[in-house]
Amino acid sequence: MRKTEEILICAGAIDKFGKVHQLLKLAEECAELNHAIMRYLETREMDVPGDAERAHMFEEAADVEILLAQLRVMYPYNTIDMRKLDKLSQLQERVNGGRAMTLRLSEEEYAELMRRRKAGRATTSSDPPAAAHLPLKGKARKYGNTPVTVDGKRFDSKHEAEVYAELILRVRAGELKCVARQVAFDLPGGIRYVADFVTIDAENRVEVIDAKSPATRKNRVYINKRKQMASEWGIEIKEV
Repeated sequence: MRKTEEILICAGAIDKFGKVHQLLKLAEECAELNHAIMRYLETREMDVPGDAERAHMFEEAADVEILLAQLRVMYPYNTIDMRKLDKLSQLQERVNGGRAMTLRLSEEEYAELMRRRKAGRATTSSDPPAAAHLPLKGKARKYGNTPVTVDGKRFDSKHEAEVYAELILRVRAGELKCVARQVAFDLPGGIRYVADFVTIDAENRVEVIDAKSPATRKNRVYINKRKQMASEWGIEIKEV
């Protein structure tokens, strides 16, 4: 299963059951995982193979991971990631016998980053794409679009890159929790629709966004996929 499909499922579960219910469920599953781990350790102490206990431990761990994924959808990703980074730094320091792990920028690296940002060429994923676009060489495109790369990311057109920049700004403003690119949806008949962007807002609402020109909106293949997205997934594609 793709990561973006996991996010959609998690958002749907939160919407159906509610945040409080799922948080309580997470606490319950953590307790069950704790019990399963202790039971597995007991079988090891008794020199019993413990295959069933080990399988049960894995099953409970999977339940916890699913609910932790929902926790990440409930709250901004960086809320957990920043704490995770600090925890990893502390762990690495213990592993290295007191030597801290370098996870932060040095003064020189920070100065270089500021210089690149000022020049409009920052490459960090948390920043919106820079204004300058680098065209990719290749054969002529059907609709005349020129693929570009921005901050190391490839886009099929300058318009798509600009839409991405706007969405990233909305993430930084707190309007959106996350933006996923090139999200695949399976449709009947072995057909697959790949959305330019899928966003999750502060209320866990999912939106599928496609950067379309007037010409590509009239493409019959796309029109059929758009209809199937509505009928099979219950999603109306937002064309921008």
